[in-house]
Amino acid sequence: MRRGDFSQLTQQSASNEMQRALLRHSSQPVRLHKMTPSKPGDHVVGAGSGKVEDACRPARGGDNGFKALTRVTKGMANPSDETPATTVVDRARLRRGPGRPRSSNAEPSARDQILESATALFCRFGINAIGIDSIVEAAGVSKTTLYNIFGSKEALIHDVLAKAGQDWRQDLFAAIDAHTGDPTAKLLAIFDRLEEWFGDPDYFGCPFINAVGEHDKFDNTMRNIALAHKKIVLHRIVALAEEAQFEDAAGVAHQFAVIIDGAIVAALITRDPLIAHSARQAAQAVLERQSVRAANLARALA
Repeated sequence: MRRGDFSQLTQQSASNEMQRALLRHSSQPVRLHKMTPSKPGDHVVGAGSGKVEDACRPARGGDNGFKALTRVTKGMANPSDETPATTVVDRARLRRGPGRPRSSNAEPSARDQILESATALFCRFGINAIGIDSIVEAAGVSKTTLYNIFGSKEALIHDVLAKAGQDWRQDLFAAIDAHTGDPTAKLLAIFDRLEEWFGDPDYFGCPFINAVGEHDKFDNTMRNIALAHKKIVLHRIVALAEEAQFEDAAGVAHQFAVIIDGAIVAALITRDPLIAHSARQAAQAVLERQSVRAANLARALA
């Protein structure tokens, strides 16, 4: 991606989205139906047209889309695709991480089914927008089963994030290990995997960044869960940087972490997987600076 393309792409994407929104609103009225969830927050946000894209559209009337509600039961897999899709909750079933296939065809346990369904719903709609009713409907289990296994929604959220983090790290580390190059090439391979992730239709950003973003910023619960995940990733990057014999391995890891997080957020906003190219270039610059420092140090000691 050439310098300056990012700004142009962002403006073009925003313009296209606005045009599509205007066409949708002008072609048919949006009808909102009120419903009374069994528990506060137990709903999927949506509009009366029944389209899947309406599930992510705020309701009219000045609120945040959480007052005038309807459960989305049927819609389109893609706003431009006229093929009827299954229900939102059915699409949430049997998903394992962002766009990753199941590792086995065996029937999942109730715990796995709940985790997979909750992960899909939380990642797409947000933790606070999804209640227990939506999760058990997607998982095909009873509330009693969910509470017997997890005890509370808070415990379920914790386990969802723990499992999502574990799956993400295993996937990323496998991509690094599969690369046959030197440690520097393995570090840059991180961004090749990110590009594949960003291009997945079910890419909804980082579950940890999203969780911290939608919770109380003075409550450290989500922040601590996110930090635990990030520390494991940082440790792996530090090990690779040390293997590459960079003097400031910890500095490399922290700069990589900032670049990775920034790319994840930018890709979510722009829906452009090529954001990973810009991130890779930034990471390459970090590694080149480290190489120059190492060369200068070697000459000084010679």
